[in-house]
Amino acid sequence: MSATRSSFGSDGNFTSGVGTSTLDGLGVIGNEWHSPREHILISALPRREALLRHMILRLR
Repeated sequence: MSATRSSFGSDGNFTSGVGTSTLDGLGVIGNEWHSPREHILISALPRREALLRHMILRLR
């Protein structure tokens, strides 16, 4: 596992900053966040949903 830092507004910045293991980046796939050109890739939504569903079911 490798540690990375981000300058964006994720809550993971707070948890990882105090040494807590943090899983982040499970949102939609897109680009140009918080700008007038912000967008997501609709075609990637089913794949992302399948990943999240699999992870949730494994935790149960």
